[in-house]
Amino acid sequence: MRNILLIFACLVSASMACAAEELLKEGPFALVDLSALPEQDAQIIREANEDFICVLQGRKPKNIKFDESYALTDGGTVCYKGKGYSLTIVQSLSSFGQLHGYIYGPVIAFDKKFAPGNRNTVSSLRFYTNKQLKGLMSLSGNPAFSKDAEPSAFPRAEEVLKTLVEEKADVTTNHLYVSPVKKVGKDEFAWVYWKEKRQLIRWEPFDAKSWKKALLYSRQILDIDKDVVPTAEDIKGSTYLVDEGWACRAIGDCMKNGREYIIQKDAE
Repeated sequence: MRNILLIFACLVSASMACAAEELLKEGPFALVDLSALPEQDAQIIREANEDFICVLQGRKPKNIKFDESYALTDGGTVCYKGKGYSLTIVQSLSSFGQLHGYIYGPVIAFDKKFAPGNRNTVSSLRFYTNKQLKGLMSLSGNPAFSKDAEPSAFPRAEEVLKTLVEEKADVTTNHLYVSPVKKVGKDEFAWVYWKEKRQLIRWEPFDAKSWKKALLYSRQILDIDKDVVPTAEDIKGSTYLVDEGWACRAIGDCMKNGREYIIQKDAE
């Protein structure tokens, strides 16, 4: 009898855990009746809940604006600010022994005036391997380079990146993130974020003879530590400098919406 009760308790516990996990997918305010609240309060909570769900699904929030003052991070963490709350999309490079990947998920902080209680934050963070996180992003419909479907104007990406690494790398293992392809008029290009070199490199199509050296010949190679200034006003007419907000968006786009390549430099 005791064993039966123990098994029953385990089944109930597992069932409750699954139910809680499914409920979380609907956001932190799932099944909460907001009809009695003032419309302004209800709107803040609805929009925050929607943005929370978007991030859980690997998508960008839709009710809130990117915070251009947010400091750059290597993992890809970005912050958004809106009416009544802010949203941090945590994407932090993490390792547990030989298990490598990311801690990813939404953290919503409501303004203290709106949420004056002991806690004003709700969050859902978990570990993803690189493959799992890329899979989450691909399910959300975000375009990305892939071995099966590389854009025709950017052939054999790994060979192009390998050529760059062999010429310029300072370390053996290199992480490069290629953004989705951008189109401005008739021009096509992608950005490459090279984590170890802390560079953003513009990748444009090259002719058949020199395509392997497209990144070596790039007309725009931005050094994050030298070519990024705090605000747009600090650019002061420069044709080369970029502001921190732009750089943060570009890096986030490469790491979150693009594809990661891990390229090893051959021993000399």
